[in-house]
Amino acid sequence: MMKEMRQRLKEPAVQLLAVGLLALAAAAFAFNSYQSWQGWRQVHGQLNAYVKRPLPAGQKSLVGKDGSTAEAIDELAVRHGVALLSQHASGSKKDVQTLVLEGDFTALLSLLNDMSGLFPQRPCRLIEMERRDAGCVLTFEF
Repeated sequence: MMKEMRQRLKEPAVQLLAVGLLALAAAAFAFNSYQSWQGWRQVHGQLNAYVKRPLPAGQKSLVGKDGSTAEAIDELAVRHGVALLSQHASGSKKDVQTLVLEGDFTALLSLLNDMSGLFPQRPCRLIEMERRDAGCVLTFEF
């Protein structure tokens, strides 16, 4: 019985089949690895939008000397390529502003991320988000 098995394993067709199966397994592994790498690149590209951008050289803070945040928000909006449509004080709450911004979704999220880092004591609360052809419009309290 063992001699017959050894005899069959020495046949060229069986050896060719074994090499083919190994090549197929290696190709499947390589394809799976490539797909995993492509998935990582896509997620990495999406998360790259949230990387904190350094302030321009010589600029220590965006907050005005009088503590105003209006200039800082304007500067952040320009830096991220976002249009500031409206900025006004909320009626019932003291020191709370309502902002309406329009732009690309990732740019808006990146701006909100930078705002939370620049003003950690002032939380942001999303009121409304509306999708449009050219991006999104966010309304939030800050």
